[in-house]
Amino acid sequence: MFGLGAVLGWRPLVTIEFDVISLASGETLEILRSTKKLSWSGYIKGLLRLNSIFHFKPEFGFADLEPLIEQSVLSLLKEVRTKYS
Repeated sequence: MFGLGAVLGWRPLVTIEFDVISLASGETLEILRSTKKLSWSGYIKGLLRLNSIFHFKPEFGFADLEPLIEQSVLSLLKEVRTKYS
C-alpha cells in the first residue's frame, strides 16, 4: 500500500521504555517512556527509493529506525541523569 501512510498521517515511530529500579530494594521507582517519529522528509525519502517503489525491500528498515532509537535512548538517559543525580 505504497504511500497510504502519507494520506493517513502515519509515520514510523519508535517507543523506548525504561524501568528505573532501586538497587537497594529492587522495586520499580518509575517507568520512563520516550517516543520519536520519523520526520516527514525522511518518510517521503523512504517512499521514493527505488527498492520500496518496486517492493524489493520494505520502505523502512532498521537503518531508518536506528537514529530514532538512539534519540529516544539518549533523551531518556538525560532525563534519568537530571532526576536521579
